[in-house]
Amino acid sequence: MASLQTAFNLSRPTLYRMFQPLGGVSHHIRHRRVLVAHQHLRHDPDCSITWLLYEAGFTSERQFQRAFRATFGLSPVEWRDHCRKTSEHRWRNRRRTLSVAAFPDTAKAHLSAMAVATH
Repeated sequence: MASLQTAFNLSRPTLYRMFQPLGGVSHHIRHRRVLVAHQHLRHDPDCSITWLLYEAGFTSERQFQRAFRATFGLSPVEWRDHCRKTSEHRWRNRRRTLSVAAFPDTAKAHLSAMAVATH
């Protein structure tokens, strides 16, 4: 809190008044931390939840889990599992697309051979 006051040269009451419409300073900070953790899990679903909660600025696992569930309706572990499934699905589809795009002549020849074989 003091660092925000110093950075923006604001008094404590002014800072609190500014953040009142957002639910208060602590609520806003906690919400931003949860959003950062959510994004991080989407991009790196194999990271450790314990590492992530401390990295995002939470001091306890319970506090992190409650805030995450309140914001997104599921636990960090459930979100991570979902991200793992979708990233695997995207990776498989991406590999398939990349292999066809990387070798268009080979892919066309393969598709032509399949068409001839079925007729």
